[in-house]
Amino acid sequence: MSETSITTPAVMTYIQGAGADELDTLVEAIVKRRELLRDQAAAALQPGMQVQLGDLKPKYLNGLVGTVARFETSGRRRIAVVDLDQQSTSTLGKASPKYEFLATQNRTSHELEVPASCCTPMNSEHRG
Repeated sequence: MSETSITTPAVMTYIQGAGADELDTLVEAIVKRRELLRDQAAAALQPGMQVQLGDLKPKYLNGLVGTVARFETSGRRRIAVVDLDQQSTSTLGKASPKYEFLATQNRTSHELEVPASCCTPMNSEHRG
C-alpha cells in the first residue's frame, strides 16, 4: 500500500470548500487522532520523568510541572501520580481555596493524581 503525502495548504484549501457534514467528519477525525497521540505519549511515560500538565479541568492545573512518581489504575484509565515541583506547588496553593493549605503550610511539593494522557514529557530546561 502506498502512502500519499498531503500538504497543509492542500488541507486548508479543502476545508475552505467543505460543507457542514464534511467539516463534522474532519473534526471527529482530528479529535480521535489527538486522543490516539495523547494515549501513545501517556504509554511512553515512566516514573522519574518530568512532565507538564495540560488539557485538565479545572484549568488552573494546566501548566503545572512535576515528576511522575508512580502510576495507578482506575478502571481502564492510567493515572499518573505527579509530584509537583516547588514553583507549581506554590502556584497551586494560590490558585484555589481547595489547595490553600499548600501555601499556609509552606509546602514545597505536592502529589497530584491526573490522567496520564494529560502529562506531556518535557526536557529539564523547558518551563512553560
